[in-house]
Amino acid sequence: MNSLKSLQFRRFLRQFFFLLGLAFFVYLVIKLKPLVLLEYLKTVGWNFLWILAVSSVWIVAYSLAWEIFLKNLSKRVNLWDIFKIKTSGEAINTITPLGWGGGDPARILMLKDHIPVNEGTASVVVDRTLNNLAIALFMLIGVLVTFIRFTLPPVLKVGLPVTLFIIVGVSAFLYYRSHEGLFLFFLDLLKKLRIKKEFSEKTLKNVQEIDGHISRFYKMNRKGFAMAFTLHFIGRLCGVAEIYLAARFLGHPFSMIDSYLLASMTVIINMIFVFVPGALGVMEGAFAGIFALLHLDPAVGTSIQIVRRTRMLFWTAIGFVFMAQMKSPETDKPNPAPAP
Repeated sequence: MNSLKSLQFRRFLRQFFFLLGLAFFVYLVIKLKPLVLLEYLKTVGWNFLWILAVSSVWIVAYSLAWEIFLKNLSKRVNLWDIFKIKTSGEAINTITPLGWGGGDPARILMLKDHIPVNEGTASVVVDRTLNNLAIALFMLIGVLVTFIRFTLPPVLKVGLPVTLFIIVGVSAFLYYRSHEGLFLFFLDLLKKLRIKKEFSEKTLKNVQEIDGHISRFYKMNRKGFAMAFTLHFIGRLCGVAEIYLAARFLGHPFSMIDSYLLASMTVIINMIFVFVPGALGVMEGAFAGIFALLHLDPAVGTSIQIVRRTRMLFWTAIGFVFMAQMKSPETDKPNPAPAP
């Protein structure tokens, strides 16, 4: 009976994430207007395939980084399945107000068909931590270049270092805390804050198992950690290449350094406006403002973001196609009741 309820709940969650993401996807397409998207695609032409190629490189890089940890635990998840789950999770991350708070639990749920939940949870936590560390390094370089190259208004002079400090601080804390037991730390914190007095033995056992998987990876597989971190950083650099190519194909080329600055600003804006699905409207306005700061035509900045938005819609659609195709293995089906 419990097995049947668990299976029904998993199916409900899958349908919920799928329908929620699909609703936001349709909303974004309608809001951006299909004819406008087609017009920009006509301007870029077949060169749009290069943008898709660059974006596929970073999805593959993220999938390979995730595979390094998963292989450390089990050989039961192949790279193609990892790619599909990663693409589906990022689709949910991109277009829902939940951000990675929606896509990451969905990834754990999709992994449940291949490996135990505790292993899947540990893998997603490590994958997210590595991503945050790569973002921190990426942002650190971007902020340093910004201060060297431009005379910034007082708001940005204060705002950029504060944002960078928060990103680096949180990332460093999660990384170092993970060596000793990240989830146990949060359980102790809940006790100290008197939010929760006691936890069941089963909960403590699961938490210790998850922390053990994470801690062993950091302590015993430093080569794997370095490789996974490098792949995440390469993924960030692909975002720089995408902006550079989009500007070039729209007939307004600019330097790779300016592309890097735009990409690093994109990260900050996404974090601040995470509650806006896809940062719709916010990102277009931000690109226009950054272009004005660079003494370039603001309309070009908006055009670049619309091309990137079209790429995002493409991969989001692919992600939801993958989600729709995923089926539970035969072992997930409840056993029929014995015949009288």
